[in-house]
Amino acid sequence: MNDMPPRQVLAASGLLKAMGTGHLDAMEEGQTKPDINLDTRDSLLLSMAQTNSCFMLISCLMFLSLGQGQEAQTELPKARISCPEGTNAYGSYCYYFNEDLETWVDADLYCQNMHSGNLVSVLTQAEGAFVASLIKESSTDDNSVWIGLHDPKKNRRWHWSSGSLVSYKSWETGAPSSANAGYCASLTSRSGFKKWKDESCERKFSFVCKFKN
Repeated sequence: MNDMPPRQVLAASGLLKAMGTGHLDAMEEGQTKPDINLDTRDSLLLSMAQTNSCFMLISCLMFLSLGQGQEAQTELPKARISCPEGTNAYGSYCYYFNEDLETWVDADLYCQNMHSGNLVSVLTQAEGAFVASLIKESSTDDNSVWIGLHDPKKNRRWHWSSGSLVSYKSWETGAPSSANAGYCASLTSRSGFKKWKDESCERKFSFVCKFKN
């Protein structure tokens, strides 16, 4: 009986109930008692109860398994970039502020020799805020800090030395200048190191390097 399909079990249960009712009616009318096997009916009801219990147990196990899987996903540690000592991480890059005074070309060469990087390219406002905080934390007295923006062909078309696309701009008011043109860009202290100004590439400033570790 335990192998009966659910629909047959339900049908059998209904039949038994109907026959049980018929049995009571028959007794009241004095008719002959139907030949009903009570042990068989109890066996059917027990089988149905076991089937329902199994279904509920499986449902609970599936729910617990799903909950544990979601909890495991939320507890996975986030990947964090590891940068050399003395440098700072932001996004997927490492940054290094060097207070040595160098020309723009020499500063960029220094960064290239340092983990194959370049002078910093500032690609978003958020990244610019990070670079500014990095410089200010050093308590530097420098008024200008080189970044990787330059105009190599001196045609007022600016490029990052890293090759990154110039999609974000943060020039100071009046920069880049047409009257006193410079072809390399620096961050200015009066803007909190958030705005850019064009300068002569031969001037010597401190600088920020950016590289992937």
